[in-house]
Amino acid sequence: MEGNIKIELFDAKTNTKEKELKDHNFIANGLKFLIRESPFDYILRGKIDFFNDSFTPSRQVLDNLYLTNTATPEDPEKDFYVAGHVVGESSLTISGSVSGTTGGVLNTSESFFKNDKLRFVVDFPTDKANGTFNNIFTGHKKGLLESSGFANHDISFFNSIKYENLYFTLENDQQTICKRDSELKILESRVMPTKVGIYTVVNNNLYMRNTGGWSYQKVLKIDLNHFLTGNVIEYSKPANAGAFFNKNEELHFVDVAGNSYYKATETDGVLVTEKIADINGESYSNTISYDNGALIFDRTILNLETNEKYDYCYRFSGHYGKNYVFVNSSRSSKLFILPKSMIGSRSLLSEPVTKTNTQTMKITYEFTLPSLYD
Repeated sequence: MEGNIKIELFDAKTNTKEKELKDHNFIANGLKFLIRESPFDYILRGKIDFFNDSFTPSRQVLDNLYLTNTATPEDPEKDFYVAGHVVGESSLTISGSVSGTTGGVLNTSESFFKNDKLRFVVDFPTDKANGTFNNIFTGHKKGLLESSGFANHDISFFNSIKYENLYFTLENDQQTICKRDSELKILESRVMPTKVGIYTVVNNNLYMRNTGGWSYQKVLKIDLNHFLTGNVIEYSKPANAGAFFNKNEELHFVDVAGNSYYKATETDGVLVTEKIADINGESYSNTISYDNGALIFDRTILNLETNEKYDYCYRFSGHYGKNYVFVNSSRSSKLFILPKSMIGSRSLLSEPVTKTNTQTMKITYEFTLPSLYD
């Protein structure tokens, strides 16, 4: 499966074509996983209650088109969200629409599906999508839904940290920490002297917080080389610190209000903090992860390049492998395993495209599929 893109700019008064650019895309993991998972939905739906309420594939990765500007390099193995400032966007569904100055319109008379071709044509009038863009994504800005994916009925935990090939999970009693292998089998467990919340692992050290209100917590550290027997080292938590996270094997945290993030360095038994940047983050988040230039909060994802935030999934609880995440359902005790990627495809254009209010624009996005009738 592959995609080809054609961008056409026209003078609004004369309808003369002023620019044409052709390019191709890569198919993102979100679409690959959707294709891989769809047969399970087809085979299992309505047959066994366990499966029926446990699995629904995420179908949103081809619902929207986004035109963005970002310096982020293309990487099919890492790209999982709509990166960059959104200059233009359009729904790719018949009933969908986008309001505001960015929104284009799906041209239903020129869009079609035929055997091995799926073509979307989107029109942007003079007052929409004005600016410069260098990327085209398909995806879903709302991201992942908590009800989409496999529900694991055999295991449940409060949150988890993936580090190398191991998982460290805080169990639902919020006092027991388990070290698990790649299949989530428990290797070792340790009961903390009090209830805790786990933050992250940096340089083989597990960082946690103790119980108490946000103003009374301490930062706790255990050397994972001595997970069962090592001393628990305590630090006074910086007064404004919310959840900590690992960025490039350095300890960072977001303040409680979600307005800034900081680097924390251990110096003479004290956590010395350095403000890195102001952000549009999420307050009182229990689990934060840094991933490919973005911060994943409990419910949202923040692109640090542009400081733009998108809905992602509800109650994000950690990573599973390279391409999935854990989400605790708000409606039940089920732990869902969802595809991490919220995009279906991405094209980093060979050159930037600038549209002005004297031009209209047509984007033709054509996917080549395996022949339906072979």
